Amino acid sequence: MPPSLAVRAAIGYPESAMRRCNSSYMARSTPRRRWVGATTTPLTPAVGSTAPPGTVSCRSAYSATPTTSSPSQATTAPSDGIRVRKAPTCSGSKNTPKPVASSRKIFGQSSSVGVRRVRGLTSFDGATIAGAPHPNKLGGPPSPRSLMTVNPPLRVIQWTTGNIGRRSLHAIIGRPDMELVGVYAHGADKVGVDAAELAGWPQPTGVTATNDIDALLALRPDACCYNPLWPNIDELVRLLEAGVNVCSSAAWITGGKQTAADRERILAACAAGRSTMFGSGAHPGITNMVGMVLSGACERVDEIRITESVDCSTYESAGTMTAMGFSQHPDTAGLAESVRRESEVFAEAAAMMADAIGAQLDKMTFDVQFTPATGDTDLGFMQIPAGTVASVYGYHRGWVGERNVVSVGFNWIMGDQVTPPKPVADGHVIQVFGMPNMRTVIHCLPPKDWSEPGFGGLGGIYTAMPVTNAVPAVVAAEPGIVTLADLPPITGRAAV
Repeated sequence: MPPSLAVRAAIGYPESAMRRCNSSYMARSTPRRRWVGATTTPLTPAVGSTAPPGTVSCRSAYSATPTTSSPSQATTAPSDGIRVRKAPTCSGSKNTPKPVASSRKIFGQSSSVGVRRVRGLTSFDGATIAGAPHPNKLGGPPSPRSLMTVNPPLRVIQWTTGNIGRRSLHAIIGRPDMELVGVYAHGADKVGVDAAELAGWPQPTGVTATNDIDALLALRPDACCYNPLWPNIDELVRLLEAGVNVCSSAAWITGGKQTAADRERILAACAAGRSTMFGSGAHPGITNMVGMVLSGACERVDEIRITESVDCSTYESAGTMTAMGFSQHPDTAGLAESVRRESEVFAEAAAMMADAIGAQLDKMTFDVQFTPATGDTDLGFMQIPAGTVASVYGYHRGWVGERNVVSVGFNWIMGDQVTPPKPVADGHVIQVFGMPNMRTVIHCLPPKDWSEPGFGGLGGIYTAMPVTNAVPAVVAAEPGIVTLADLPPITGRAAV
C-alpha cells in the first residue's frame, strides 16, 4: 500500500528538516494505477458540518464491504492433519536455491478459507516432529511466537525492488530465519543483477533478479514479499495458487475494495494453494495496530482515530501530489472523488479496526477539506500558486448507526504558505476515545548511524518492515485472507 511516513530529524539536524516530513503514503515514484471496479455513491454534505474560512468541504459515501465471508463463499481445504515443511534434499550456501519439496502451510490444519477464521493455535498433543514448536518454559501449549519459529529457514522471494522493495530485500538477506531464493524485477535493466547490488548489501548473494514468473515459482518459495504500488490480481492469483504465501504492502489490508469477482479469485487461489494473503505497511498498517492495542486499555471504546499529520513537500512526485489535490483549485470538479479513490485503502484499515473491536459497520463515508495557499510556493519539482490547494485534510469513517466508531485519514500540507484545519504533528497521531481517552504520536526518526542523504529512506524501511517481519506469522497462518487483527503481534528482530 502506498507507504506512510512522518520523518522528523533528531536534535542537531536543521530546523527545516525537522519541519518537512516525507509522507510515506506517497513515497514511490512509479506511476499510479486505478483500483479495478472502484465505485462511489454521492452523499449530501453532513448537516451541521463546518469548515474554516477559505476551506472547501466535500463528502461522499459508499457501502461498507463486509469483512466476513459467508458460508457459501468459504471453500473447505483438504484436512490432511499437520503439515510439516520438509528438509532440503541437497546442501548449499544460504543463498543458493535448493530443490525443496515444501508444504506451504507448516503448522496446523485448515478448515474453511475466508477472511475471518477462528483464532487460536493447533495443539500437537506432545508429538515430536521436525520443525514443530516446543512447549513454553512453564509447560502447557506452545506460544504463538514459537509457532512462527521454523527450521530450516523460510524460502522467500522478493517482488519488485523499488523504494519499498529494496528495503525489504535488504532485510531478507540479513535474516537467519529467511533464505532469499528469488527476486522479481519489472525493469529490464535489473534482470540478471545480483540481489546484493539491488539492495545495497555488501556481499554478493548469488541470487539474481528475473522477470520470469515461472522460474520463480519453480523455486517452491514459502513466501513472497510483494511490494509494487498497487496489487495486480493476476500476479497474486498465480502466487497463491502455487502455494506461495503473500505479504504485501501494495494497497491491501482486507481486499474489501476489490471487485467481488477479484476477491473471490483471491480466496479461490488461497484454497487451491493452501496459501495466505496478508497486507500491511506503515499507514495504513502498523498505525492501525497501535490504535487497536491502545484500545485494549479502555473499558469503553467510542472511536479509534488514526491521522497521518505531515508536510509532504519532500515527496518529489508532482503527478501523485496533484492526484491528491495539491496545486489544484479547491472547487475543481471531481477533486474530492479523486482523493477518495487514491486513498481508498484507508477504508479497508478502518474496517479492520472496527472488526477488531467488535463493531459491525453499517456504512463507510469519506470527507475531505481543501485549504488554499496564502502565497506562492516553489518546491522545485512543482509549483503551488496562491489560491490553489496546499492542505488536504480528510478521513475514511466507519459508522454504526449514527456513531462514527473508526476513522483513518490524513492532515497533509505542502510548504509553509497555508494554515491547515489542524496543526501538523509531524507524525502519526493515534487516538482512542472512550473510557479513558488514549493518545500517542509515532515519530519515525533516524538512528545515530544513519548515513543516507535525507530521510526518505526511513519511509521505505518504515513501510516495508511491517510486511517483511510478518512473513513467519503469515506462513504459519491458515489459508485465506488475514489481517493484523488475526495474527500474533508482529515484531522486529533483535540485533544480537
